Amino acid sequence: MTRRALSAALRGAVRNLALVRVDRSCDPHPLLGYAVGLGEWLLLHVVNPDSMILNGYSAVRLRDVRKVALMADEHEGFMVTALRASRVRPKPQARVSLKTTRWLLETSARYFPLIAIHEERKDIEVCWIGRPTGFPGTSVELREVSPAGRWCTRPSRYQMRSITKIDFGGAYEGALAQIAGDVPADLH
Repeated sequence: MTRRALSAALRGAVRNLALVRVDRSCDPHPLLGYAVGLGEWLLLHVVNPDSMILNGYSAVRLRDVRKVALMADEHEGFMVTALRASRVRPKPQARVSLKTTRWLLETSARYFPLIAIHEERKDIEVCWIGRPTGFPGTSVELREVSPAGRWCTRPSRYQMRSITKIDFGGAYEGALAQIAGDVPADLH
């Protein structure tokens, strides 16, 4: 798919809040979701294909997107029809900026208690979940939450150019946020 065709397909998908499958260069597993926003990042309202429910948002770098397929065109539109029958509807774009990585991190943290960042070119199986606490230079400092729901004592630093995907509003992030609570005052 040429960049021009891809760009046109993504703009149309966002305009129609279309259910899409997105293939990316940094992950062999496609993402499935409703296209709800577009900038330097593509924002999807993620659909879990096994349970047919919405599960938060994933923002992926536009430059990593290689192919997009409209699910209305796949298997005679089964997934679209099944979700519609189950009354699953995408929510409009969360109030996040998709212009730059920093703005995406800052604005998603305003509306969601925890965010997950992925550096899939380094390790496809790992993500870090927490709250951004600062933006020194070209990096982000993230106060992380452990898998046990405990706040780490010091922030970790990640280069924003290495971040390939940012998740927020999902069930796992929500469960961690509920267990961890607010960032303790002594950890700010």
